[in-house]
Amino acid sequence: MSHQCADEHANHGGHGHGHGHGHGHDHDHDHDHGEDEGGEEWSLYQHVDSAGARILNGSPGSEISNILRPWHQRLSPDLPTVVSDADEQLLIYLPFTSVVRIKSIALHGVGGARNPARLKCFVNKESMDFGTADSTTPTQEWQLVAAGAEASVAEYKTKFTKFQNVQSLWLYVDENFGDDATEVMYLGLRGDFTTHKREVVETVYEVRPTAAKNSLANATNSQIM
Repeated sequence: MSHQCADEHANHGGHGHGHGHGHGHDHDHDHDHGEDEGGEEWSLYQHVDSAGARILNGSPGSEISNILRPWHQRLSPDLPTVVSDADEQLLIYLPFTSVVRIKSIALHGVGGARNPARLKCFVNKESMDFGTADSTTPTQEWQLVAAGAEASVAEYKTKFTKFQNVQSLWLYVDENFGDDATEVMYLGLRGDFTTHKREVVETVYEVRPTAAKNSLANATNSQIM
């Protein structure tokens, strides 16, 4: 069932950037109802090049495999999560081993103030950092619901014509519901793939040039090698 979000999101300060909500965000989303049927439609995680995936500003131990997992494990409470480090922001890079088409995205938090509140996605941009993510118009963005960890997973539909020939995807969580850290429990991608292989591109990844985040660039385990 698709419906309009009615959640009011808190204003957050102290991070040197605005968190306004008057930008024409997408609010429509569906919820799963606990069924595991249709899980094959959420199998795009199998087409992510895990060796090239990155999580910027992830705390130690925050690996992409923690959250990018099979549909039937989406609400497993015993599995590890991804937690932001220096502040509430997370920037996730997913390169694909083949060209994919993405119909919906699920980003499920642990509930409460640590839940991600807004998601921006950028298609086929090989190199981004927090500065370019803040200054670049996203392919699409969504205001996220403040669901608890045990709640059904909300599915955010893409503007499908813009997610047709996806070779890589950046996901940018730039705010949550008020905590200093954001915690993600599950990341799901619904769609299909083609047999075309993506081109390999040499890329340099940078984080925002702040002392806290620069110190994490080499030390964090969240950058999967």
